[in-house]
Amino acid sequence: MADVVQYRMERMTEELDDLERRGLFSSAEIADIVRHRRDFEYRLKRPSPLKQDFLLYIDYERRLDALRDLRKRAIIGRLVEEEKATGKKGEKKWKKSVSDLAGVLRILDIYSKAVVRFKGDLDLWFQYLEFCRERRHGRMRQALAQAVRFHPKGPGLWIYAAAWEFDQNLNVTAARALMQSGLRTCPKSEDLWMEYLRMELTYLNKLKARKIACEKVYEEALKILPTTKMFSLYTKFYLDMILANREDPDSVLSNTAFEAEEFTSRILEVYEENAERSGCLTKELAYEYISFYLQIGRIEEARDLAKKLCNGRLSEAADLWTLRISTELKWLTSKTASINDDDLRSISDLFRTALTRLSVSELESLWLMALKFFSTRKKHFEKLVQSLMMELAKASKSDNGYTIAFAVVSWVLQRDGVKRAREMYKR
Repeated sequence: MADVVQYRMERMTEELDDLERRGLFSSAEIADIVRHRRDFEYRLKRPSPLKQDFLLYIDYERRLDALRDLRKRAIIGRLVEEEKATGKKGEKKWKKSVSDLAGVLRILDIYSKAVVRFKGDLDLWFQYLEFCRERRHGRMRQALAQAVRFHPKGPGLWIYAAAWEFDQNLNVTAARALMQSGLRTCPKSEDLWMEYLRMELTYLNKLKARKIACEKVYEEALKILPTTKMFSLYTKFYLDMILANREDPDSVLSNTAFEAEEFTSRILEVYEENAERSGCLTKELAYEYISFYLQIGRIEEARDLAKKLCNGRLSEAADLWTLRISTELKWLTSKTASINDDDLRSISDLFRTALTRLSVSELESLWLMALKFFSTRKKHFEKLVQSLMMELAKASKSDNGYTIAFAVVSWVLQRDGVKRAREMYKR
């Protein structure tokens, strides 16, 4: 026992020297600290130490650390006053050192030994956790895990752990996971259910407050600065709210937490009544506009909007044409299992219309899409290749159609063999 106590006392030497060197405690006070600590260490090393022994040691160390901090602040205050009076900066000797950290670490160590010794004492566990929380110490997570492992049937611990994650760490996902784990272990705990509901309601109110504040800011900004960037940010804000609802299925309020339909209507209103009418509907914003219709499954509206924009002032936007045709293909394949000749002619005409509006190089991805779509439909594939080869021939030298030409040859090789591919290559 004596050897263990002596070893622990020797490990305090650096801290005690630092306290004396900084002038926080005198030699006599250091000797008194050593005497008290040695007495407490011997008590803890007895065959059957009492809970009170641990608590008295903790109380002594807390008071000692509070006194150290008070004296340190007083000394620093005097130095600051001297600096103001003399105009000279003092020595840089008040950076954090071992004595600033040793007290807290020792208290945590004593608590750790106490809860292991008295595992069933919930009150002691809560004292340990409260100390970690007050000091915002990183050991909190480890202490919580230990407490829950030893007391899985204690609703209070689950509530405490979830509250810490929710209030201190602002981690709603972790807090919800803890609440749900607690409910699986204590399904009949009324307190646990009530706290879970309270947490979700608090979270909902915070989100609603944030939503209202953001709406006001965006609306005010759009009145003063109705730019494309502002419209894009505004719609992204609503999209994030909708996605948060979809990605948060674990919430007990997930069905009512976000009014997705309301947000959808608001996004469309921003696009239609604000961006489009104010003339801020750029090709990027228009792309987002059509894509949003597709995201919410309103493909008919997406088709109509794409047609309107591609035939209007954004008729030379390559990305919009690509999106329009991909939307048409998606609609065509979804509405019927078999695609008839009229449908194929319509798509083929749409491809050719796009080519008349833009150069081959601008529609490279679109033509690759067309080759893939018509690859199993020989008659339309041949017509498409002929149109494409004519446009490649007419294209200026600056246009880069090598990728498309290579794709054509590759498709012909797969369909009709080497001989036909060679003929196509020569063309």
